[in-house]
Amino acid sequence: MMLLISAAIMIATAVSVFKMGKYSALWLLPLSVLMIYFSIGYIDILVINLSALAIGSITGFAYRSKRSVQFIVLTSVFLVFGIFAADYLYETNYMGASLANEAETAVQSFLDSGRIDDKQKAEFAEQYKFVMEIMKDLVPFMIFVSALMISFAGFSILDLIFKRILKAENSIKGIENFKVNEWLVFVVIFSIALIVFDKEGNFYPAKTVGKNILLVMTVVYFIQSLGIIKFVLMKKRIPVFIMPLFLLGMAIFSIRFRCHVFGRNRTSGYMGRFSKVFT
Repeated sequence: MMLLISAAIMIATAVSVFKMGKYSALWLLPLSVLMIYFSIGYIDILVINLSALAIGSITGFAYRSKRSVQFIVLTSVFLVFGIFAADYLYETNYMGASLANEAETAVQSFLDSGRIDDKQKAEFAEQYKFVMEIMKDLVPFMIFVSALMISFAGFSILDLIFKRILKAENSIKGIENFKVNEWLVFVVIFSIALIVFDKEGNFYPAKTVGKNILLVMTVVYFIQSLGIIKFVLMKKRIPVFIMPLFLLGMAIFSIRFRCHVFGRNRTSGYMGRFSKVFT
C-alpha cells in the first residue's frame, strides 16, 4: 500500500511539473511540509515519499524542458542518494541502528532454523563472513546502487506514462546518447591512486574512499557501454529488445569463465552450486 501511495505521489508530481512548470511548487512545497510533519517517527515512509517526489520532479522538468535520459538518471540518483545517505547517517548515529548487526541477526536466525545441516551451516557462515568483509566499507556504493535502481525504475514508469498516456513528444534522448564527460577519467585515476597509496590500509579512510569512487565510476561507464550497444543496434537496425538477452549471455559467460579459471575447487557452497549450473 505504501509503495502505491509513493508511486501516486511520483506520478502526480511529474505530471504537475510537466503541465504547470514552476507553478507546481504552489502545491508541491506544502505537500513536502505535510509529508515531513506526518512522517515524524516513520523515517522509512518519509524517505520513500521524498525519493518519489524527487524523481517525479526531475522527470517532469526534463520532459518539459526536453532534457536527456542522462540528465534524468544522474540528477535523480544524486538527489535520491542524498536522501538515502541522510537516512543512513540518522539511523546509525541517532537511532543506534547497524546494518551489520541486523544482517548478522538475520543470518543467525536462519542458521538456527534447522533448514540446513551442519556442513552447509559452516559453508554458509564462511561465505557470509567473506561477503561482509568485502562489503563493510562499501556502504556508500551500495547506497548509490540502490538510488540508481530506484531512479531508473521510477523513470521507466514515468516514461511509459508520458509517451503512452499523455502522448508527450518523444523529445527525451535515450540511453544511446549517454556520454560520460571525458574529464571523469581523472576521477578514476584519483580513485586508483588512493587504493594504491593506502594498499595496507594504514591511512583510513583513503582506501575505502578510493574503492567506493572506483565502483561508482565503473557503474557509470557500464551505463555508457549499454548506450553504445544500443546505438550500434539502432544503427544496424537490429531490434533493441535483444539487449537483455545479450546481457544475460554475458552473465552466463562470466560465470563459466570464473569456474574454468579458478577451478572447481574454488566454487564450493551455494555460489559454487549456482555457478556449476552453467558448466
